[in-house]
Amino acid sequence: MKLVTIEEMRQLEQAANAAGWSYETMMDRAGHACALAIRQRLEPNHGSVLILVGPGNNGGDGLVAAKYLQQWGIPVTAYIWKRDTINDAPLAGAAALVVYLATLNRWVTFDNLALVSRVNGWDWQPALSQPLLLLLTSPFRLLPAPWIPLALNGFTAVCAALTLLTLARTVALLPHDRLPQQRELIQDPRALLMAPQAWVPIVLAALALGLQLTFWEHAISASGEMLDLLMFAYVIRCLLEHRLDARPAWLDRAAFLFGVALANNWAMAGFLPIFGVALVRTKQFSFFRLRTLQRLDQISRRSIKPMLFADLRFLLRMMLLGLAGLSLFLLPPLVQALSPVSGMGFGPALKEAVMAYQFPLRLVYRVFFRFHREMALLLAVGSLLPVLLLSIRWGRLGGGLGRIRFDPVMAILYLAHAFLLLLCLWIVCGPSCSPRQIAYHYNVRLPFLTFYYLTALSIGYYSGFFLVFFGPVMRARLARQQTFRRVLYQGISLAVMVLPGLLLAALLLVNIPVLRASLAPHLDRYVRLAAGSLPPEGAVVFSEDPIHLKLLSAVWGREGVANRYLPVDARSLPLQAYRDWLSRKYPGRWPASPASAQLLPDYNAPLDALGQVQLLARAAQSNRLCCLPPSFGPLLNYFYPQSHGLLHEMKLFPRNLLSAPPLTAEELASGQAFWQQAIPAAVKPVLQLVSTNELPRSGFSRWLLKMARLQTPPPVNARLLAGWYSRALNYWGVELQRNGQEQAATPCFELARDLNPDNVPARINLQCNHNLRARQPLTIADDTSLEEQFGKYRNIVQLLADNGPFDEPNACFKLGLEFAHAGLLRQSCQQFERVTQLAPDFLPARLLLADVCAEGLSPGWALQWVTEIKANPAWQPLGLTNEVTLALTEAKVWFAVTNRPKAHGIIHALLATHPNNPFVYDRALAAFMSQGSYAEALRVIDQRLQRDPLDANSLSDQGNLYVLMHQFSNAIPALTRALSLTNRYATRRSLALAYLRTGQLEAAEAECNTLLKTFPDVYSTYSGLAEIALQRKDTNTAIHYYERHLAAAQARGDETRHVTEMLKLLQPGRR
Repeated sequence: MKLVTIEEMRQLEQAANAAGWSYETMMDRAGHACALAIRQRLEPNHGSVLILVGPGNNGGDGLVAAKYLQQWGIPVTAYIWKRDTINDAPLAGAAALVVYLATLNRWVTFDNLALVSRVNGWDWQPALSQPLLLLLTSPFRLLPAPWIPLALNGFTAVCAALTLLTLARTVALLPHDRLPQQRELIQDPRALLMAPQAWVPIVLAALALGLQLTFWEHAISASGEMLDLLMFAYVIRCLLEHRLDARPAWLDRAAFLFGVALANNWAMAGFLPIFGVALVRTKQFSFFRLRTLQRLDQISRRSIKPMLFADLRFLLRMMLLGLAGLSLFLLPPLVQALSPVSGMGFGPALKEAVMAYQFPLRLVYRVFFRFHREMALLLAVGSLLPVLLLSIRWGRLGGGLGRIRFDPVMAILYLAHAFLLLLCLWIVCGPSCSPRQIAYHYNVRLPFLTFYYLTALSIGYYSGFFLVFFGPVMRARLARQQTFRRVLYQGISLAVMVLPGLLLAALLLVNIPVLRASLAPHLDRYVRLAAGSLPPEGAVVFSEDPIHLKLLSAVWGREGVANRYLPVDARSLPLQAYRDWLSRKYPGRWPASPASAQLLPDYNAPLDALGQVQLLARAAQSNRLCCLPPSFGPLLNYFYPQSHGLLHEMKLFPRNLLSAPPLTAEELASGQAFWQQAIPAAVKPVLQLVSTNELPRSGFSRWLLKMARLQTPPPVNARLLAGWYSRALNYWGVELQRNGQEQAATPCFELARDLNPDNVPARINLQCNHNLRARQPLTIADDTSLEEQFGKYRNIVQLLADNGPFDEPNACFKLGLEFAHAGLLRQSCQQFERVTQLAPDFLPARLLLADVCAEGLSPGWALQWVTEIKANPAWQPLGLTNEVTLALTEAKVWFAVTNRPKAHGIIHALLATHPNNPFVYDRALAAFMSQGSYAEALRVIDQRLQRDPLDANSLSDQGNLYVLMHQFSNAIPALTRALSLTNRYATRRSLALAYLRTGQLEAAEAECNTLLKTFPDVYSTYSGLAEIALQRKDTNTAIHYYERHLAAAQARGDETRHVTEMLKLLQPGRR
């Protein structure tokens, strides 16, 4: 036997490989020869074998020998040396924990506000989602309120460190045997990376995820997302651990934990099919190997059934373990059912929990698959595609290793892997195609941490790929004459080893300015300003934005003054469940419902606007009433807002005032002093973040980021704060302008516009302010230019709620029309009155102001406006439309003060002035009908018919009026003559009703049948036929028509509810 050196052995292997002998074949032959030698030296049925498996190719030979010895029935024990890099994973977690604790948020943020509110008990809705998070954070309730945000953020930092530890372990366990060439080069029998540079993929993946901006932000603020990501990461680790030692416990843990993760996070449902496929691949079910095994004659027919039974048993165990983890979903409903103050049973709580999970699933479906499919495609290319490619075990691609000639297939393979590695590294740095920027572009509040985790996992694998193919093992196999390739491979290895340092520098360069901006106390300053505007003795604070109430509650808890203030959510106030919660949460401070009221059938019905106002007035009897920000709902019909910094104190309107009284000199000076202090200290720093849509950087940094096409917009929190400041400044600018201080209002409008360029009211108010200061006349334009500027807002009320009020005549006039249409009469009058101040010559605003006042708000004010219009010679003579409007408004005033004869005289005088004008006739008739003056309306119709007996409209109006007066016999001739002239649905239906009420059932049925033929889409005719059937005591026919009515009805209305009730009454056994 000839002994050779290591270098000579390597040359022999290379020569054999070049001759066509693969390294796998040589390893198998060497292991088989070694096993034969051992068997020859062992006595029959005596002794066992211990094989020490090292990290190199000799270790692989030892495993092959162990395989053959076990097949021959010889007891074998293999001790496998484990590399240190697998056990170095805790270092990554410890380093990450130090970083996250050093940059930890010390107070509430927009990300952790929901969790902090739940733990503190500020959330009135029952906690029915995220059961694991609810279970783990429940002990934090025992802490004092000021400590809870910091404790929750620290808990999240620990979860983030454990996630990185899991990632490091997972990257170390990734198999590098996807290609046959890899399997020839890898030195570890488990296909783990064993090169001296094996630490590089672990460090690179940990840096890519740990310093990625979105991950970093959620690691230092308790949003709840980090716990979900930790479970997701551990499931992947369990699958790879099972591949390493084949222990069933790893798959059991994965199935159970996936069920827990699914119960805690609805987004895991998207990974359920992938998890199922991974289980099948990991377990290597016998069902998928039967054909191969039968072809190799390694299995008999008798052994097939036990193998399939074992597979089914495994599947059943996985399903049961997954369901056991999913059963955690029942914990929140069970807690609500057992709670003495919840008032919710297990069934309703479970239903609410299911509904809570359905809503976000539908939201994700709409976002990804209906509206933003390109968004889903970008996420898949950047995160899912690299993971999919590395999970496939490929066949041989290209030629063998160590070839002297150029191999184009292997070159393409190297380029593809390099592209995927660079793409993943680029994504974690934040380009326009990264998940963070995609969410920013589409305004989607989802962190996509799982996608970033998969990207980091791909970085770990693809960097290890190059260490395998260009590492020392591959370079040693190259022939001596291949000097260029040796140098090239050495350079590629060095480049991969330098990547962690480059990535660290890039992530710090990109993310540190953003992180510094998000850690700045901008939110704390805003909340302090808002809380400082409150009266120190206490107040009832209500808002339509729950975020403001929760932020204020955090400040009150930190300062120990929570017992002085009562937060009220205006959006939830109509709900009885919320009002009951308020009475339990704040006993003695919020009026509780009497026990007798709880027995009423409409106890849980939503509270109307007047009831809400009465409740707030009762709650404010012993406290002042404040609002942040002021709403534009029914409350402003009874209260007017008085500005106090960021807050507004709500005061009841005096009876003698239509609009809010002007601010006093002291109030104006106090408001100006507040903003002079707040603007440089709090507003300007936020403006610097959002004004250029780019954070401040050095020139080299900006150039480098521009060349790499990396985007770093300001934090979303800064944009939200800028919008809040913009709204408040617009409010204060309007207050100043309405109090005659146009020059002082200009910087407020300019700053509001700069903070939020989408603030349409601030832009329009600023232009109006310039015209006022220049003493230019303001005019009303009859166009739709205002609606065209709404942008993302669907209506003007939503625009006002987010941006503040208008103070420009065109906008105020249209806003007055909107408020009048919504029944908000006082707000409508205020807008029209402001139009008269800004554009005094615009007559329609005065007419509408008088008309709205006459609706019942104040007839005296309406009469005052009518008198002023009549007395002004500049508006005489009035046009026909204005003349009719003015006369009917004056008549409406006298109707309101019960002087009906004078109101009738005004309308008849109008008709006498325009006897043949159909417009005047229609308006006058409508005025009489709306006030119930049916006799006067008949008089007008008779006068019209005397002039034109064949006027179909007048005949129809006469018949309909007789029906309203229940004079059905008089209605039939008029309606019959009208139908002989024109075929109208309303006329024929009134005729059918008149026949029905006079007992002429056949005629009524005939008219209804004609209606069905002429107007088949009008389903209310079926209810008329049902009424006829009931008159005939034909219950079955009545039920038939009622059911057809419900089948054809498209909306729920009073008539449909009546039909439903009638069907219930007509059921057998009911009277």
